[in-house]
Amino acid sequence: CIIKRKDEFMIIVSGANGFVGRYLIKALVDCGKKVIAIGKSSVSDNFFDSLGVRYVRLDCSIDSEFKILPTQNIEAFVHLAALIPSRVITERNEKYFEINTIGTKNAINFCLTNNIKKFIYSTTLYEVISHNSLLINEKMGRSYPLTGDHSLYVLSKIAASEIVQHYTEEYGMQGIVLRFTGLLGYGRQEGYWRNGVFFPSAFEVFYNNCIKGSAIEVWGKHKSVKDSLYVKDAVSAILKSLASPTALGVYGIGSGIGRTNLD
Repeated sequence: CIIKRKDEFMIIVSGANGFVGRYLIKALVDCGKKVIAIGKSSVSDNFFDSLGVRYVRLDCSIDSEFKILPTQNIEAFVHLAALIPSRVITERNEKYFEINTIGTKNAINFCLTNNIKKFIYSTTLYEVISHNSLLINEKMGRSYPLTGDHSLYVLSKIAASEIVQHYTEEYGMQGIVLRFTGLLGYGRQEGYWRNGVFFPSAFEVFYNNCIKGSAIEVWGKHKSVKDSLYVKDAVSAILKSLASPTALGVYGIGSGIGRTNLD
């Protein structure tokens, strides 16, 4: 494991019950780390109990709820909690800023108040470039649409990223922003909502056709490429951030390889 074991220190992970969160919790436990997992939703299985991890229900958008967390011997805070468009069935635009922006401010302020120096924040390639474009890297500036169902989501994530940067510059914290491309793997969201209608992802359609023994069809000229990253590689980036004493600022995290749906 690339992160050193320190028996007296713990790592807090928000959004722990989500797609990336569960993979990260398992990886941290495998590394021998003590973890406090936090999330807004209830847990429907014994995942955390089976790993010996304490799960705390907490709404990051409510500052006072952070008082239930331990404040001693915390090594780092990994902030994965977010509201994403694919989970928004109806328009709830104000929730993006409550959860993504204010929630991040509350989390990093908890760290500042309790002398937790390292704060790792995950964000999205949407704040840099449209999803069907290639390739992203940490040197790219921001280029995002101000219309459409993703615009307010992107603005809420950008504001949160800037808050992390502000705390880094103003208070000398080790703020690390990981800008992930699209993530794939078992347990991911099976599609997305748009204007109250659910659309399955291309991969979900492929899987279902395989199960039924139907043909897998890819229409069009298949020239559009995307940079997709396996979820465990995203977790590896978080582990490297935890291990690094010098990592700072924004990093673009992707495979660097463009693939079409046909690929």
